[in-house]
Amino acid sequence: MVSFYSDIYEPLCKKKGIAPTAAVIEMGFSRGTAANWKTRESTPSGPALRRIAEFFGLTVGDLLAGVTEAKTEEQPAPKEDELSAEQAALIAWCRTLSPDEAAAALATLIAIRRSQPRPGPPG
Repeated sequence: MVSFYSDIYEPLCKKKGIAPTAAVIEMGFSRGTAANWKTRESTPSGPALRRIAEFFGLTVGDLLAGVTEAKTEEQPAPKEDELSAEQAALIAWCRTLSPDEAAAALATLIAIRRSQPRPGPPG
C-alpha cells in the first residue's frame, strides 16, 4: 500500500530542499501534521491535498500519482466525443463527488493502477 508520507510527501520535500516539518508549518498546518502522516494516524483531506499540491507546484492528481515535478507541457485532454462509454460514465460519476470523496477515489484508482503490471516494450 502506498504511504502518503514516505512515497509522496517526503520525496517532494527532499527535492525541494525543505524538512517535512518545516514544509507543513510553511503550508499552515500544525507542527505535528507531518508526524501524523508518517505514522498513518491521518492522511490529508481534499482541501489539504490542494494546499500541498499548490506548495509543490503540482496538481492534486500529480501529487497523488507521486509526480515529483510540475509538467512543463500539458497533454490535451480527450474531447467528450473521444471517450469510451466507461470513461464518460466515470467522469459523470466523479462530478457527483465532494472534493474529499474525489481525492479518496483518485487515491484508490492510483493504487489500483500501480498494483497492476505494466506491459513491456514489444519485442
